[in-house]
Amino acid sequence: GAIVAPPDAVTAVAIGHKLGLPKRLMSILTGESLVNDAAALSLFAIAISQIASTHSFIENPLALFGYSAVVGPLVGLVIGFATLWIRRHLDNPALETVQGFVVPFAAFIGAEHIHSSGVLAVVIAGFVVGSGSLRAGYQTRLQERYLWHSVDVLLEAFVFAYIGLQMRFIIDDLRAAKESLVHIAWASVLVLVVVLAIRPICVFLMFGRAAVSRRIDAAVNLETPANPRRAARSGEKRKKPSRWAGKIDGRPLTWQESTVVAWTGMRGVVTLAAASGIPATVAGGGDFPERSAIIAIAFVVTIGTIGIQATTLPWMIARLHLHNEAEERYDYEQTKLAEKIADRASAGVLAEFRAAPPDGLDAETVAVIDATVARQSHDAEEMPDPEKHNRRTDAFIKLYLDVLAAQRAALVADRDEGKIEDEAVRAMLERLDLQEASLSARMESRL
Repeated sequence: GAIVAPPDAVTAVAIGHKLGLPKRLMSILTGESLVNDAAALSLFAIAISQIASTHSFIENPLALFGYSAVVGPLVGLVIGFATLWIRRHLDNPALETVQGFVVPFAAFIGAEHIHSSGVLAVVIAGFVVGSGSLRAGYQTRLQERYLWHSVDVLLEAFVFAYIGLQMRFIIDDLRAAKESLVHIAWASVLVLVVVLAIRPICVFLMFGRAAVSRRIDAAVNLETPANPRRAARSGEKRKKPSRWAGKIDGRPLTWQESTVVAWTGMRGVVTLAAASGIPATVAGGGDFPERSAIIAIAFVVTIGTIGIQATTLPWMIARLHLHNEAEERYDYEQTKLAEKIADRASAGVLAEFRAAPPDGLDAETVAVIDATVARQSHDAEEMPDPEKHNRRTDAFIKLYLDVLAAQRAALVADRDEGKIEDEAVRAMLERLDLQEASLSARMESRL
C-alpha cells in the first residue's frame, strides 16, 4: 500500500501546463504530491524495518511513525531557518544559490541520521527557504529560478527514462524467482483497479461533504437572527485578515475541477524507487518474501496509471471546459493590485525625493530625475545614458534602487498581512528583479 500510494505529479503537471490547467489545480497537484510522498515513504520505511527485522531504536511501529512525523519536520525547520540566517550574512548570489541547492541533501541526511523522516524534513525545509526567498537579493532569486527550472527539466526526463529502463530488470527478476506470470498479472490488475477507483471515490466524497457543509452553513446563517453585538465583534475581527489569507485560496472546487483532481493519480518514479528499495534479504539471511512480485506489480501499476489516466487526461480537460473567466478575472485583479501596491510605494519614495532632494541638484534636474524614475517603474527601457550626466545618473540610480526596495517591502508586507495572493507578489517581484538586473547591467557598463 505504501509503495503504490504516492501519486506522481510530474505527468499531470506537464499535461496541465500544456493545456492551460488552472493554476489553483496545478498548486493542488504539486502540493499533495509533496505531502503524500513524504507520508507514504515514511510508512514504507517503517514497514520495511518491521518485515526485514532491521534494528530500530523504537520497536513500536506506531511510535516510530509518530517520532518520524514529528522529528523530521523539526529537522527541516532547523535547516530551513539556519539557511535563511546564513543567507542574511552572505553577500554572494552564487554562494546563496549553491547553498539553496545543498539544503535538500542536508535536511534529508540530517533527519535520517537521527532515524526520522528525511522526506518530511526536505519538504519543510523547502517551505521555509521558499517563503524566505522573497527577502533575498534579486540576483539570488533570478539565479535560483533558472537553476530549479533546469533541475525540473532534468528530473522529468529522468523519471520517464527510469521507468523505461526498469522493465528489463523486472522481467529478469521474475524469471529468476520463477514466479507465475499469470498470478502476477491478475494481482497487478487487481491492485491497478483499486488504485484507479479509490482516488475518485475519496475526492468526490470530500467534494460532496464540502458542498453539504456549505449548504448547511448557508441555511443556518439565514435562519439564525442576527445579533448586533456579535455582528459588531465579528466585523472588528474581520478588519485584520490573517497573514495566511493571501497564501490560501479558500474558494471551493467545482465538480469539473474535482473530476480532474480525481483523475490525476498517476504513479511514477517514487513508486518504482520505493519498490526497488526493498532489501533482497531479511535479517536472518533469507530472501525477502515476494520481492520480485511486489516490484512487478508496482511497475504494472505505474505503467497502467500513466497509460490510462495520462492518455485520457487531455481529452477530459478539453471536454470539461475548465476555462474559468471568474478565475482569470481574479488573477487579473491580483496582478493589478500588485501593480497598485508597487506604484503606491514608488509614489511615497518619489515624494520624499522631491521634498528633500540631494545637495547639488537644481530644480530642473530634480524634476527630470523624478519623471524618469516614475516612467521607469512602468517602462524598463527608459534609462539615462550611463556615459552622460554623471551626477544626474548617480542620483537616478540611488533613487531608483530606493524605489525598488520600497516596492518590494510593500509587496511582502501586504502579502504577509493577507491582502494579496503570494503568486501575484512573486510575479511582480520577478518584474522588479528584471528591472534591477537591467539597471545593474547598465551600471556595470560604466566601469
